[in-house]
Amino acid sequence: MIKARHEMIMSFPALRVTALAALAALAAAPAAATDIQPHRALYILSLGSAKTSSGVLGADGAMIYQWGETCGGWTVEQRFRLRLEYADEDATEITSNLVTWESKDGSRYRFNETRTRNGELDQQIKGEAHINIPQSYLLGFDMGSAKLGADARATIEQAAAASKREPSFHVLVLSHPNAAAKGAKAEDERLSRRRADTVRAELIHAGIPATSVQISASAGPMATLAAQETTAKPAGNPVEILLEPTSKGGVASFSKPEQVTIPLRPGVLFPTAHTLFLIDQAQAGVRFVVRRVFDGTTVDDATTISAVIGPTLKPGEENADEHPIKSPLLERPSWHMRLGFFPADSKAEEPDYELGMRLMDNGVSQDMALDYGDYIVNARLDHIEPLPHPSCD
Repeated sequence: MIKARHEMIMSFPALRVTALAALAALAAAPAAATDIQPHRALYILSLGSAKTSSGVLGADGAMIYQWGETCGGWTVEQRFRLRLEYADEDATEITSNLVTWESKDGSRYRFNETRTRNGELDQQIKGEAHINIPQSYLLGFDMGSAKLGADARATIEQAAAASKREPSFHVLVLSHPNAAAKGAKAEDERLSRRRADTVRAELIHAGIPATSVQISASAGPMATLAAQETTAKPAGNPVEILLEPTSKGGVASFSKPEQVTIPLRPGVLFPTAHTLFLIDQAQAGVRFVVRRVFDGTTVDDATTISAVIGPTLKPGEENADEHPIKSPLLERPSWHMRLGFFPADSKAEEPDYELGMRLMDNGVSQDMALDYGDYIVNARLDHIEPLPHPSCD
């Protein structure tokens, strides 16, 4: 019983980014689909319920959660303390300090967490990961011209830098004639080809091997714009630079507690990308989804997370005592969600633990319940304030 009880205690810190980060996380796929609000929140932790067999008599603590935005990514800073009291042994106090960064295209992730147990260092986990996903960059030309402007050159430099970070990318330059493919005039097609040739030459000048850059005709924008890193709207007469990974999946590299590298399977999401995915699916009326998510909380593969999503709730659709905190951040459409967390590489029919929460369409989460089977820890929102968006030119 004591061993099993300690395993449940250890699982609480492992929730932060995948479960507790569902309070407020975001990725950028597609960023325009939701109006995510960076914020700082305080949650009070307490014991919701416990079976007699669990031996748990009480729980108390607090969690400060700060979700911020930079021009290129999203940050999470979380600190929490949880104290569990037992009937037949001394109380245990767990603390966790966590900092993460995730790129807005959902391809890169850094994590650093320090955990203590009863004031003694329990574990430190630090590392970074990347997922090979297509990346798209759009640039525009003036009407009738194949000359690069300053904005177009800057976009090409961004694409070249991304390609150099991941040399395995295959680089495609996609031309977009003004008219539909069948109706395009010959001069439009020739001008489109000249623009593509200009972009290819500039990529090669920026250091991308000529053998890695190909030109392909395209009748319209690709469906990869969710991964586009450029923030400004492109001019007309576009040419697209598409970076396609030659291998699927990704890699996670840990520097602490020891140096080790593990592969990530195709289709894995990082935590903030997973949260936006949940919001996107909820807005589409989807009621059940399953995805694999890597958060770096253990030196292990991605966790399988199933999510049951309730119907859309309009602002104010709750009991008066359910929503004591008054804030514009909470006056949003929302959904009750139930997430099940299954261990990596497991065919278990029952999850290790479950998370119940009410998630707003802006990424803010109201009260949560962390269900470990034998006992439930509640996280009640006590204070929330917005954080500014960055000024990105």
